[in-house]
Amino acid sequence: MSNRTITMLIKNPGHTLVRLTGLVNRHRFSLRSLLLEETDTENVSKLRLTVAAEDEHRFVQLFRVLDKQLDVVDITVD
Repeated sequence: MSNRTITMLIKNPGHTLVRLTGLVNRHRFSLRSLLLEETDTENVSKLRLTVAAEDEHRFVQLFRVLDKQLDVVDITVD
């Protein structure tokens, strides 16, 4: 089992954080770590999620679901 890290810039961090971690849970990924940092832009935060990813196909699906969220400004896989 490998750990994969997804880094996102998100708007409205309080509300969005709950929704995004819920999506990770609904897709049955184990959340290994979560880091939320402020950015220079008001009301935009950097969210880094590390998940245990056994299946690459499922991980890609999770990435796509997260990318479609309106409050996700940018998303990358580290």
